[in-house]
Amino acid sequence: MVKVLVAGDVKGSVAQLLAKVAQYNKSRAGPFDMVFAVGPLTSPDSGCGDEAALSPVLAGETPPAVPVYFFEAGGSESLSAKLEEHPFQQVASNLFYLGRGGIKTVGKLTVAFLSTSHKPDGVEAKGMEVDLPERCFQELSAGGVAPAAVGSEAVAKLAVAVKPRYHFAASEGAFFQRPPYRNYGSSGCMHTTRFISLGELAAGSAAPKDKTKKWVHALNLEPIAFMKKEDLSKRSADTTDCPYVARKALGGGGGGGGGRARGQRAEVEGKRIKHAVKTS
Repeated sequence: MVKVLVAGDVKGSVAQLLAKVAQYNKSRAGPFDMVFAVGPLTSPDSGCGDEAALSPVLAGETPPAVPVYFFEAGGSESLSAKLEEHPFQQVASNLFYLGRGGIKTVGKLTVAFLSTSHKPDGVEAKGMEVDLPERCFQELSAGGVAPAAVGSEAVAKLAVAVKPRYHFAASEGAFFQRPPYRNYGSSGCMHTTRFISLGELAAGSAAPKDKTKKWVHALNLEPIAFMKKEDLSKRSADTTDCPYVARKALGGGGGGGGGRARGQRAEVEGKRIKHAVKTS
């Protein structure tokens, strides 16, 4: 099993993030193997006081208690300067930059990620543990994505193509957990995906009892490569069809054909534009 913490928008609350990670790591739920930050690690605007909190981390003086992986730097000048050197690197002790978009193997997990500054046409993959696009749809309901929903088409295509077991986003600043939805491939029904939107760290920490502001989520994952097929394909009673296939751009439209047929058309669309998620 791999124990993972996924954090929402940090946006400069680096010291607070490290303190919370250390606290959770020592709790009954820990220890954890890794932390993923979804959204900007520092404030999107430079000169907002992030440098003072970030400086000792970059210098290795206050390393995170658990390895932290991020893909959206924010506006920190010192951090941005380091990231120009390489697309994937260890920025400091226990602090890793994944790049702006792509698919990486982190430990035993396969992770897809997409920042707001990376605009792919598509991607091909058979399945993975975690999908971490920063941007998400505002209307991701049990019945599907409303036609007027505001969001990133690239995220929808990424989710359909890679079929993650968990799909996290943090652009809306609020916690929302959707019922799991089923994925379809050429071999029929596959594993399910759970979509989770996370809030901002600062707001969530200020109101810890407000569930709508929850900013961190813990996972205990068995990597796909080590799972039995029957365990991977198990579904809960509230499982729905994939919401993204209802979007016309993904081949679903509003027509019939059944969830499986729509899902297979969406998969074809994802494969047609394969390999477009590239590390930068």
